[in-house]
Amino acid sequence: MTTNQIPNPKMQFFTAAGIPLVGGKLYSYAAGTTTPLSTYTDSTGGTANTNPVILDSRGEASVWFASAQYYLVLKDANDVQIWTADNVNGVNQPTVDYLTSTGGASLISYAPSGYGAVTTNVQAKLRQYVSVFDFMTTAQINDVQTAAGVLDVAAVIMTATTACVTAGKTLFFPAGTYTCTTITAQARMKWVGESSITTIIKLKNGTNANLVNCLTYTIDDASIECMKFDGNRAGNTSGNVILLYGNRTRMDDVTIVNAPQDGVITNHDPSGAARLGGIEGYFNEISIDTCGGSGWVHYGPNDSHFNKIIIVDTSLTTSLANYGMFLGTSSRTEIIGGIPTLVTTNGNGRFNDLHTWNRGNTTNYPSAGVYVATGGNNFTNCHFECGNSCLAIAGNINTFAACDYYAPDGGAAIYLTGGTNNVSGTVWHYSGLQPYVGIALLGFGNVINLTCDGGNPTSAFTAIQFSDAIGYNNVTMAGYLGAAATLYSGTPNATDIVNITATGPNGAVLIQTIPNSWTAYTPSITAGTGTITTSSSTGRYIKTSKTVNIQMSITITTNGTGSISVIASLPYQASPFEFVLAGRNTTTGKMLQAEIIPGANYIRIFNYDNSYPINVNGEILHISGIYEAL
Repeated sequence: MTTNQIPNPKMQFFTAAGIPLVGGKLYSYAAGTTTPLSTYTDSTGGTANTNPVILDSRGEASVWFASAQYYLVLKDANDVQIWTADNVNGVNQPTVDYLTSTGGASLISYAPSGYGAVTTNVQAKLRQYVSVFDFMTTAQINDVQTAAGVLDVAAVIMTATTACVTAGKTLFFPAGTYTCTTITAQARMKWVGESSITTIIKLKNGTNANLVNCLTYTIDDASIECMKFDGNRAGNTSGNVILLYGNRTRMDDVTIVNAPQDGVITNHDPSGAARLGGIEGYFNEISIDTCGGSGWVHYGPNDSHFNKIIIVDTSLTTSLANYGMFLGTSSRTEIIGGIPTLVTTNGNGRFNDLHTWNRGNTTNYPSAGVYVATGGNNFTNCHFECGNSCLAIAGNINTFAACDYYAPDGGAAIYLTGGTNNVSGTVWHYSGLQPYVGIALLGFGNVINLTCDGGNPTSAFTAIQFSDAIGYNNVTMAGYLGAAATLYSGTPNATDIVNITATGPNGAVLIQTIPNSWTAYTPSITAGTGTITTSSSTGRYIKTSKTVNIQMSITITTNGTGSISVIASLPYQASPFEFVLAGRNTTTGKMLQAEIIPGANYIRIFNYDNSYPINVNGEILHISGIYEAL
């Protein structure tokens, strides 16, 4: 029989004068009746007390109740009634039964602090928060708390995640190391750890697959906070750490380490329905450290927000094969409305305080610290460090403001092949590194405004390299260059506007201003028919986009048998339209007409009346005008 202890196992009673009730009598009945109900001498319930129980010389008795309620009557030794009490039970019964039953916590009230707060119960209060431990066995919890790494808890995490998504709850991860095979992310999930140091999700040895995976591109509104994800590169040869494929995804105070391949890959569904409520992702205080592949590959959502991102040691498996961060486009075929449809996503964003770098003891390094293949990105207060180039810009219409570019492992801090970008900040030579270029300019229509510092006296540093620039760039640079540094190399495109200055050691000034200028060329001279015996010519041109301004002077020293027209070559082939330029014979004073037939690479010169422009030997012809190049 199960019994329960009343408040005092040795009950003691007193007279009205406070004297022990020696010989007193305690009668026990079933509650609400006068039917005797036994009490017991100890917790085993094996021996019943007499009824009534006779109190000893101290007015005491050992009284244990059964699992029932009692009606008690206390009398003195002369059977004079002192008091009665009905519906009396032991302290644990039925209270303990209630509290240990399902819903028992709902019987205990909870009063929140604060004016206007509404009283609820403990069960309702506790159910506002869900811990992943609620779904684990004692053995699993112990494995997590001791970081034993023996038990795979991925299935438990997915079960808990499903429950929380269904209920609209946040799933809390207490401190510990959760050893997992692949976990499949779900739309609207929200994971929160104790901290990005103490809550660790670790890929189990030999999994060789993604740690957090997405099965579709519609894992919208997924959120991860205050957690660390360990790809366990030592125990796996393949697998990315986190895939988040959805709109409005969030990560805040998250650390990613030891990725066998890429640390993070983000993508999304760009369709109209998925855009309700916006599409941008929000990523704040993210640290990515040690990746066999790229640190972060971003294909979307476009216009996402990135703040305080640190990416360290990437492309460790194969040098020059990956990136610290890659911003690119991706294409895939999806069935939309029953029709195979090409879907393209665009990975761009707004970046503040991004820093990519590699430790000095790493043998392999990325092709670029940051590779920007897309347009519409905005970077402020960022540090681009390390990589074959610290920053490679292949996309168009990007802005880089107040950023630092330094210490590449290869030839250039900035490698710019794209167009219409705006790049500003400071580019400088890191002491002790190999010779490198501040910015290699190969693009078009870019605005460059940089401060350069190559002040180390042994730094073989070139502030800007112009070779292969397409043109129409506006470049302004100023700074300080040491004895071994060079202001620029190569030749700016004729359409570039360049103003670069630098002071040198000992207060010397090194200034090189390169204006936009005309380009000289020598036209080839022939006749419409016959042969001109001797001639000479000079010419020059300036080309802006397809518009060519041209000027030439031609001297016919000995005309020979030349007739009909004088023909001079052009610097660029003409577009398929007719162009007429004008000129003057300075010997005769006659006006000249010069015709460019559609698609020609030469110009035909006549007198104003279409006659041959040369009357005698030694005449000089001047032609100028504008035409459109092909």
